[in-house]
Amino acid sequence: MDEKMPEEHLATRHKELLDKRDTKTEVDEFGVETTVDQGPNVVAVKAGLEMAYRLRGSYKEKEAEAPSTVMYNLFYKPEVRDQMKQFEEGIKQSLVNEIARKNQKEIEDEEQRIIDTEYTDSGDEDTRQ
Repeated sequence: MDEKMPEEHLATRHKELLDKRDTKTEVDEFGVETTVDQGPNVVAVKAGLEMAYRLRGSYKEKEAEAPSTVMYNLFYKPEVRDQMKQFEEGIKQSLVNEIARKNQKEIEDEEQRIIDTEYTDSGDEDTRQ
């Protein structure tokens, strides 16, 4: 690429873009032609400036968004998916065990209340007779 478009050639063309001016040829009533400078060619200068900033690395067309696909793409790896399944199953099992312990505790408490109630009821009957 350097052979086909050397830096010096690109710099020369780039300078031409930046210095590009619009001109207009006018003819007066005596037939005399004059060239009138209408100022810089805005489109060419804008393109030249954008190119210069891009080449220098100081121009960004859009603010780059933070990559949000990193986590998303990880889940497509089979080993990560397997690990996630194992993790989810472990959490489910922990929840089931915790609920079972609470239920067992409630059952034991209820059984104890029934036993206590029967004991106190049978004790009342003994004292009544």
